[in-house]
Amino acid sequence: MTVSLTPAPSPRGRGEVADTLRVFRVNHKERVLHIILLGLGRMGANMARRWARGGVKVTAFDVTAEARAAVAEENVTTVDSHDAALASGTVPRIVWMMLPAGEITESTIDALLPKLAKGDLLVD
Repeated sequence: MTVSLTPAPSPRGRGEVADTLRVFRVNHKERVLHIILLGLGRMGANMARRWARGGVKVTAFDVTAEARAAVAEENVTTVDSHDAALASGTVPRIVWMMLPAGEITESTIDALLPKLAKGDLLVD
């Protein structure tokens, strides 16, 4: 499998690299960058909004329906489980966790690891 990232043009039009990479190639086929985000607290929700505004496809999960509803209107797809979040992407997937340090993070990693495929990226 060949994966290469292509920087998006600068939103300012001055030849700078944009904040996010929106397009990448897997086995020579272009794909829109898709991030699976787990955790929609203050930081996670703002990241989801910013990525979505930048053209990144974002699928997000949080245990609270209120947190999911807060970003659903902003071009962020929300789901109600880890399994649904993982099913929304194709391998290689980028799974980004924005969870509090401690047991919740450790138990989420333990639950996700058996479900990840070769090539998936888990960011904590």
